[in-house]
Amino acid sequence: ELYKLYTKENRSNDTNNIIHVWENLYPEDISFRNWNESQKNSENESSYLSQLYYDFGILYYRLERYYESEKMLKTSMWLDSNNVLASEYLGRVYAKINNYNASFEALSHALKISENLDYYGCAYQALGVLYSKTGNSHLAIEAYKNAADKEKYNSKAQYEAAYYCFEVSDYNCTIDYANRAISLDNESLNYMLKSFALIMQGKIKNAKDIIFTPSFDDYLEIINSEKGHIYIIEKDYPKARYYFRKALTNSSLNF
Repeated sequence: ELYKLYTKENRSNDTNNIIHVWENLYPEDISFRNWNESQKNSENESSYLSQLYYDFGILYYRLERYYESEKMLKTSMWLDSNNVLASEYLGRVYAKINNYNASFEALSHALKISENLDYYGCAYQALGVLYSKTGNSHLAIEAYKNAADKEKYNSKAQYEAAYYCFEVSDYNCTIDYANRAISLDNESLNYMLKSFALIMQGKIKNAKDIIFTPSFDDYLEIINSEKGHIYIIEKDYPKARYYFRKALTNSSLNF
């Protein structure tokens, strides 16, 4: 039954049900069973078991049961110390329970074993989250930029780098990564972020060319608010008032 729930062909969306089956099959704390080297019969078996423990570690993580997740992920790492995903998520688990030193250690290990994987930037992204939580904003920016540089074709990674560059007022960096995101995904948020950076640089005409387009018509209260700010800069106060009122109306409707 567990196998049916586990296999990709029959993967269940009922996470709690999967965990229930797992715990009924292994009522003892399986992640701390008395494993020994003789039980790791082959490299393939160890790799398979490591992946199995990793998958259940992720399920516990999604249920916000972080201590169970930690045990599963640590067992996954014991079975295969090169399981980069297990190491990454172990770092995320430790960050969730505010064990920042352990989180940094796990993520550093994930970075070390993934350094030759050009496409893998998730550990850098997780490190960015950790640095943000601990108030190291500039280290967070570097981590997000490294994640984006590793995953050149991941629009979300480009957007996150642009967003955190904006957070530290590095507008050239914001525009650079926003442009990368735009080249991969025509999502409105990418254009919005770029336009905000242009406004902060005083490049009002360039910002207007982005914001005053049909795709942005009444796109959330933020856009109308930004239009209002642009007209304040241009000292066109009636138009500024008009767009601020639209922003308030949209905000009230959403509320």
